[in-house]
Amino acid sequence: MDLIKDIDLKNYQSHLSLKQEESEKKIRCAVRKKYLVLQPEELIRQSWIQYLIQEQKISPNLMQVEKQIIVLGKRRRFDLLLYNKDHEPFALFEFKGFKVKVDDRTFEQLSHYNLFLKIPKLVISNGIEHFGAIIDFENQNYKLTQKIADIMEH
Repeated sequence: MDLIKDIDLKNYQSHLSLKQEESEKKIRCAVRKKYLVLQPEELIRQSWIQYLIQEQKISPNLMQVEKQIIVLGKRRRFDLLLYNKDHEPFALFEFKGFKVKVDDRTFEQLSHYNLFLKIPKLVISNGIEHFGAIIDFENQNYKLTQKIADIMEH
């Protein structure tokens, strides 16, 4: 699979708000406006959110985080969904921990979610490697992209 090569999430970690609460480190979610336990996947999600806010100028009001959906009769939860200014969903993100290899199985998981959601752009990231796809529902096909700009067009 081709990597999206024009983004380095480390550049956005300075925008993250962290705090220690008793024995737990917490990170503030700019979308949910609350502190959450700091897990690798949450750090990646919040780094992406900061990238989207800082670089792509997407308002947190146009983002939805960890919403439960029913896919093929099973409860699932997507990581991040972006909406355009007309409040139409246009990009779906799936995040994995730093040590999780992003492969065809990960892409398949996101594709299953998308059977229900029908979102035209997909991104999978483990914080180090990022993969993007543009879905062609009419021809039941997809095209991988190496440019985040292809995903952000809406």
